[in-house]
Amino acid sequence: MSYAARFALVVPLLFAAGHSALAIREFDIRTIESLGRKLYEKAQQGSGSHSELEQRAAGIVLGQVVSNKPVETLVYLTLRHRVPCMIVTPDESVWWIESGKITKDKKKASEFEPGDLQ
Repeated sequence: MSYAARFALVVPLLFAAGHSALAIREFDIRTIESLGRKLYEKAQQGSGSHSELEQRAAGIVLGQVVSNKPVETLVYLTLRHRVPCMIVTPDESVWWIESGKITKDKKKASEFEPGDLQ
């Protein structure tokens, strides 16, 4: 399934679930990046091998309902799998995480066209 099709499926689910979501933690972006890196560094002390499926992954697109900012475990995932991640939060913000760095897109999720993700 293409990223555009996945995005089209994720966004409506996100908005439906997002209205009742409660924020469980609110850290600033630098803290989130730091916590994600620490998770990654800790994981590297164990097995560093990836499964075949993990090695083939081109990227991650997620809808997050716990906060209007990405959480540290998503920073960890991008470092662990060496792939970028797009996150849509309950307030329609679009965030990108790549190589452990978080950036907020200027567009809201509803402004994206399916072709924007290819």
